[in-house]
Amino acid sequence: MRLLPLAMAVLAAASGNAHALDLADYVGVWRGKGTYERMTSVESSGRLTCRLTIRAEGGDRIIVDGRCGASEGSRGFSTEITDTGGGALVGRNRSGPDSGRQSSGRLGANGFRLTGEDATGRLLFQLTSPLSGRMEMHSGSWDGDRYQTADVVLSRQN
Repeated sequence: MRLLPLAMAVLAAASGNAHALDLADYVGVWRGKGTYERMTSVESSGRLTCRLTIRAEGGDRIIVDGRCGASEGSRGFSTEITDTGGGALVGRNRSGPDSGRQSSGRLGANGFRLTGEDATGRLLFQLTSPLSGRMEMHSGSWDGDRYQTADVVLSRQN
């Protein structure tokens, strides 16, 4: 019976010390490796390397500029992510064929996940918590039978 109060005290202390994740925690330069899968007229998959540069844009917004490369070539992207309050996020693609596409999601203790759907298909952009100096990026877009996905483990460079 004495262990129950001790266990409850340890849990309370651990939860009291938990860091509330903020978009500013993502700011920095990140590099990593992972895999991609693409289905267009043919299916392809392989390894890729990525670099993300994430910068603050005001107190409630970050810009994620990224470039990922594989043996087939490379592709850049830019996404603006705004915290609209209470952990709610809005994302807007700023470059490439998806420029202007909107997404929405939430920021939580484990990171954020943005999803969107419009006439051109569905999209996903997810970053796990960066607090350890490592994070995972998951991204994808789907349009009928066509899709592309990427899963990358990134490490903070600065």
